[in-house]
Amino acid sequence: MQRKNLIAAVEQAARDRGLYFQIGYEYQMNEALGKTPALWLSHPETSKHEGTTEGVKTYAVRMFIIGMPDRQSAADPELVWAAMEAEAAKICEAIADAECVKSISDVEMAVAKSSVTNRGEISMSIKMKVQAPFTNPKN
Repeated sequence: MQRKNLIAAVEQAARDRGLYFQIGYEYQMNEALGKTPALWLSHPETSKHEGTTEGVKTYAVRMFIIGMPDRQSAADPELVWAAMEAEAAKICEAIADAECVKSISDVEMAVAKSSVTNRGEISMSIKMKVQAPFTNPKN
């Protein structure tokens, strides 16, 4: 249930920022990405599980902001990258504020060295650890 709630929190953060949301495997981005600007969420992976009937799950989350102007038409890529960083920070803040999230940590943001699709857009990857509390009733 935590994974489903986490995905919903990321989707809400993206939509609140005016981004099209899509989830999938990274290798699918080129063919599956519907429209831009978008936030692509790679399927979250459980990286740590603490507790039995209650505790905290830590998810490794990787997502991409995609669809800023293509590299050739961006007059000043540094300005575009700064704007993307600011957008990514707001998305991370919204995820951290979600009811299902205890905290986020180890946030990394990086401008993609090449386009993640064949359309030539500028994109940014965001990695973080998300801690989500859980309670599992005993049977």
